[in-house]
Amino acid sequence: MKLSGFLQDDNGKFSATRLALLVWSIGLLGVWVAVNIYSVFTGSTHNLMELPSSTITLVGLLMAGKVVQKYEEKPQQ
Repeated sequence: MKLSGFLQDDNGKFSATRLALLVWSIGLLGVWVAVNIYSVFTGSTHNLMELPSSTITLVGLLMAGKVVQKYEEKPQQ
């Protein structure tokens, strides 16, 4: 499976929902890791930063949208 295949639906078309979920997830993970590494090296804290509930809700809504979209896809015949 190609990496670009992850961004395609069952009909081979690119999915904006999948792209949005991927960009938000990777972006959120990257920022979270960077902030935690910065805080450890500056000595401001030794605990991991908590993610805001609004951010978790947004990613959850993107995932729910992807699940709903998957069931609405009509395979080509």
